[in-house]
Amino acid sequence: MTTSRDWDAGAFETDADDSADTARRALLNSTTDVANVPLEEVPEQFGRLQDRVAEQEKLNAELRATAARAWWRGLEAGRKRAEDGHDSPIYLADPPEADHEIARQVAIQAVEHDRGVVVAVGREDGSVSVGVGGNLSDTVSAIEVAREVLAPLDGSAGGSDELANGGGSDPEAILASAREVVDRLRVEHGAGQV
Repeated sequence: MTTSRDWDAGAFETDADDSADTARRALLNSTTDVANVPLEEVPEQFGRLQDRVAEQEKLNAELRATAARAWWRGLEAGRKRAEDGHDSPIYLADPPEADHEIARQVAIQAVEHDRGVVVAVGREDGSVSVGVGGNLSDTVSAIEVAREVLAPLDGSAGGSDELANGGGSDPEAILASAREVVDRLRVEHGAGQV
């Protein structure tokens, strides 16, 4: 959301015969009453609110990235506990309450660590993200994996061989399909179960 901070309060002066302008003016007046802000201070207050929203969005992005790194460490620890020394792990990540952004951040970990495959499901919004590290990039394509996960569900995916995202309407079916695809990839590439 962007607006100009050079908001002219006079822009809301209306012709009494124009019902749409009258309705907008009434809405503006009731909003200023509820917010307990004089009309002339609305632009400044709105600008402050935009700044706070931008700060919160930045903090949320940082928290998602931190959570994704924690998920990667957990996946890696699980692989090591299973004594699977395979250097091309293939992970299914199903973070609780994950949406597209969280799933994407988790999938990016395979790319950033340049190894393995992560298929991350965002059950909150029916999304899937796939990241492929460099050590499997010759044989596995993120976009093809995402399309395979979503094919039975009439979902769609876009992206590249390294990182892809997509979605569908049934998060539980996406998770089930992702499990099947991950199992196939593990067999194909000799990667152990985690």
